[in-house]
Amino acid sequence: MTFHFRMRFTLPIDHRIEHLGAELTLWSSQDESCRVWLKADGPIKDATELAVYGGPYEEESGAESAGREWRGRIERAFVVIGLPADFGDRRRSTGSFGPTLRTAITQQTGRPLVMNDYGLITFNSSPWPLFGSSTADATIGKPGPKVTDAISSAVAGASGLDQKQSLAYSLFSTAEFQHSPDARFLLYTTAIEALSSRGPRSDVARQHIEQLIERTKHNRALAPRERESICSSLSGLQVESISQAGRKLASSLGQRKYMGQDPVTFFTHCYKLRSKLTHGSNPPLADIQETLPAIRRFVLDLLAVIR
Repeated sequence: MTFHFRMRFTLPIDHRIEHLGAELTLWSSQDESCRVWLKADGPIKDATELAVYGGPYEEESGAESAGREWRGRIERAFVVIGLPADFGDRRRSTGSFGPTLRTAITQQTGRPLVMNDYGLITFNSSPWPLFGSSTADATIGKPGPKVTDAISSAVAGASGLDQKQSLAYSLFSTAEFQHSPDARFLLYTTAIEALSSRGPRSDVARQHIEQLIERTKHNRALAPRERESICSSLSGLQVESISQAGRKLASSLGQRKYMGQDPVTFFTHCYKLRSKLTHGSNPPLADIQETLPAIRRFVLDLLAVIR
């Protein structure tokens, strides 16, 4: 009994690996008893969905260890050639088949069924499994009359979206095209930031900051570039933080509730998640997915109420 590993990944729509065949060997041992290769359902040059396979290995633990090592090697190689790839670390599962269907497929084909999930998968080499998925993309339909009514209301209004609102709507729309929950969440939070206005801090606060800037300018113990950097950072503190501006913006939503929270509390929750995500704290994917429907509505409500 031997084992192989498999790692699925996706390329952006505007990137390809130029290779005519459906398989591309990346490495093989000197005696060619073990190899690592790319595989697509058709010509690799046309594929955005590919998988890396490797093996055979005598132990499943060996296949898993090799798979983790090859993930790092492939990512390093892709960095060198400037090729982005999504290995689906934070994507939802492709779903699962029920035991009855699994058994029926195995009996009919003589091959076990393995879910076509992202992430590192190890499997028995013989018989070679089938890889399948059971997800279906949902389509959100907007009735024609609802669209025309909305257009009529917009025409009757005083004006369309201003520049900031148009940018926020563009970010919102871009988010809707993303498959990655993380990417959608970050674009929604960026749309909120685009709608925010950072006002000046109090006179007392700005006066205090000016004093700190002057003291820093005259501190010769600091290197010139370091003085400039600190002064620039202090100068930026004369206006509200993004977090403060966002809370002020959220308060415009009144008594609405998002995940059972008032708008200001909900914004704070989203901003903390954003900070964790952008500063490497790796928040649980479940937290991001749970927040997505609410933050989506939050952005739309802001666009609706701001005039």
